[in-house]
Formats: sequence, C-alpha cells, structure tokens
Amino acid sequence: MRKTFNGIWDAERVLQNYLAFADDKGFLINTSFSRPQIIKRHRLLAALEAYGRPIGGFINANKQETIDVWEHFVSKTRSKEKMDRLFELIKANADKHFVRQLTNFQNRLYREEDILVSFKKLFAFRKKLYDVKHLWEGVLEGGAFMVMTYQTTKSLYDRHIKVVCDIIDEMLILLMGDDYDKTFTEKELFQYGYPDVTDEELEEMELDW
Repeated sequence: MRKTFNGIWDAERVLQNYLAFADDKGFLINTSFSRPQIIKRHRLLAALEAYGRPIGGFINANKQETIDVWEHFVSKTRSKEKMDRLFELIKANADKHFVRQLTNFQNRLYREEDILVSFKKLFAFRKKLYDVKHLWEGVLEGGAFMVMTYQTTKSLYDRHIKVVCDIIDEMLILLMGDDYDKTFTEKELFQYGYPDVTDEELEEMELDW
C-alpha cells in the first residue's frame, strides 16, 4: 500500500510538539520513550532542522539556569505586525492599571535579552499548564469515582484553563518570530531525517503499545 504524507508543519505544530518533549527550561528530554514517542520526537527534530535550529543546542546543552537554549529556538527578528498583535493580547489580559502605562513602552526598541527572558518565562508557565492537561496520562482504568474525578478535572480544564493556554500559545508563537513564518510539508522534511512513518501507522503503534 502506498504511504500518504499530507501533514504540514508550521509554528503552531512546532510549539505543541516542543511542549511535549521539552522540560520547562526548554531542553529536549533525552530519556527512554515508547517507539511511537521516539518517532514523534524524531519528527520534531527534523522540523527544527528545517527551520534552521541547531539541534545540539537543545539536547547537549549544560542544564544550568540559562537562556542560551532560547537563543537557538527564537528568531532574531519579529515583524511589527507580530509585536502589535502581542501588545493587543497583553492589553486584553493584563491588569488595567498596567495597561494605562503600556503605550509608553509600545514604540520603544526591544532588547533581545528581554525578548528571550519573556519567552523563557512564558514557556515555563505554559509547560506547567501542559502538565496539568496530561496529568491523567497512563491511567488506563479505574472505578466509577475515579472516572468522575477525571471527568471533573477535564471539564474544568476545558472550560477555564484551555482559554489561557490558547492565549499563551499565541504569545509564544509571536515571539518565536519571523523564521517560523514558512511551513513545510512532511515530504519536504524527509531530507532532514523525518521518519518514514505515516500518522495511520503511528496510531496503530500507539494502540498496540
């Protein structure tokens, strides 16, 4: 049977996969995974290569408190449109007293260090929320009360926390910058080591696992 690769990688897909495989400091976790997880991780690495990101900076870096990893991940430039949209999100969600002062900062030049530190903190914040969503992973069965507890936490997440995640995701993608404006097809990523495994094959592996 002929394999079909119709998937597209863009900034949003990179971010969502990065959340799955990075710790809260941005370093890609290098530990034992199931075969499906290994394949997904290799997909992410191929995409990062395509976006010109030096993979060694994410995997072999010294895990001290540092922003160096974000210097590899975040673009050097962000368009005015991106920054204007970022300020819209900040104004819509920040404290009202702070918003009144925000106009004074909007037209200033941004130090790259400030961008990187902001991205670092936003990512750490978002990673904690990612962990909340996936808290129940690995629980395959349970009694009626456990099921009710799971459904309650899932409902609370969907109604109150997901909207926060969506806002933080957009802010992160805007700060990721101009390098991520382009998109790649799965076929284009083969030259960067993208695994020759379709979504359907991956789903079968996960069911078997």
